[in-house]
Amino acid sequence: MTMPPLARALYVDLRRQYRGANNGLIDATQTTMDRYGWPRSTVRKYLPMLIDRGLITMTRQGGIASMSKICCLYAFTDLDTVTVPTKQVQGQRASHEYRRWYPTPSKNNYARAPDSRPAGDGTAMPRATS
Repeated sequence: MTMPPLARALYVDLRRQYRGANNGLIDATQTTMDRYGWPRSTVRKYLPMLIDRGLITMTRQGGIASMSKICCLYAFTDLDTVTVPTKQVQGQRASHEYRRWYPTPSKNNYARAPDSRPAGDGTAMPRATS
């Protein structure tokens, strides 16, 4: 599974919050991420990628979407999630969601023959021979 280096680094720093019995209570608040030196814009860019790839899942919706002043909480999908009623987090077994992720084809992911070169629009053109 290929990810940008910053996405991998974010995952590692989120993983540093795990203490053995707090999966499902991982947060990515600005206060927490400041400790690791993460700017808000970078966290906002790469956190959805970790969710999309199935490495983490949201266990509690917070912020503006929930019309409250509580933070979103996350869990790692390779570990069981704890039940914490006071935090509105339901326990569940590890889903290993990352195993079901497959890359979606993009316009830059095209197969090209060894004797062709990419054109500006993403299609392959035959090489000029001299």
